[in-house]
Amino acid sequence: MPLCRVGICEDEAEDLAMLSDLLKKYQRASDWEILTFQSSGAFLQTAVSACFDLVLLDIEMDPPDGISVARRLAELEKPPVTIFTTKSNVYAMKGYGIAIQYLQKPLTEAPLFEALDAAMQEIRAFRIQLKTGSETSFIPVREIEYLETVGHYVIIHFGERELRLRLQLSVIQDQLPQFYFAAPHKSYIVNLAHIASASSTFLTLDSGARVPISRGKAESFNQAFFRFLGR
Repeated sequence: MPLCRVGICEDEAEDLAMLSDLLKKYQRASDWEILTFQSSGAFLQTAVSACFDLVLLDIEMDPPDGISVARRLAELEKPPVTIFTTKSNVYAMKGYGIAIQYLQKPLTEAPLFEALDAAMQEIRAFRIQLKTGSETSFIPVREIEYLETVGHYVIIHFGERELRLRLQLSVIQDQLPQFYFAAPHKSYIVNLAHIASASSTFLTLDSGARVPISRGKAESFNQAFFRFLGR
C-alpha cells in the first residue's frame, strides 16, 4: 500500500496532464500512487473502494460537479483531504469547509506546492508508513502517546499498547507532523496533545507515563509546546 494515494479528477485533458506533472515533480522520491480521471462519475465509483488520501477536484465538471463529489467523499468512513481547482472564484464560499485549499487556474507551482504541504501535514496527522526490513507498518499517528529509544529499537507507545521497531528515532520523527510532536529529550518524542501536565524536569502523559525533559532540549521543546497550546 502506498504512503499516499492521490486522485485527480479533471475533465480537461490539458489541465489534467499539467496537474499530474506538477504532482510528480512535487512528490520527488515519495511513495505515491497517482490515479487520474476525466469523469466525476468514474472517479466516484473508484473512490468508494480506493481509499484516497488526497484528492484534487476540478469544480466545474459535468454532473456531478466537484463540490457534489467532495460532499460524497466527506461521507466515506475515511474521507480524503480535498483540494479544489477552478477557473472561477464564484465557488469559493460553496466549497468552504469541505476542502483544505481552493486554487484558481491556471495553476502554478508555488501555490500548488504550498497547498500540497498543508495537505501532507493533514494526512500525516492520521497515518504514517514505516518500513523495517521486509515488513511495513502503518501507524495511526493520533493514537501515539510517545516514542522512546531503547538500544537499537524505538518503542511507540499507544497508551496501554506498544510497538517495537528496529529503527532510529530520527527516521520516524521526519514523518511525524511537526506541529503535534516534539522532543523533550534526545531519546523521546511526545505527542503534545497527550500531555496531561508538565514541570521543569518531566512530563506526565494521559496514561500516567512520565517522560524526562533534558536541559539541552528544554527551550526548543517549550517553544513547540507553547506554539501548540496557542493554536
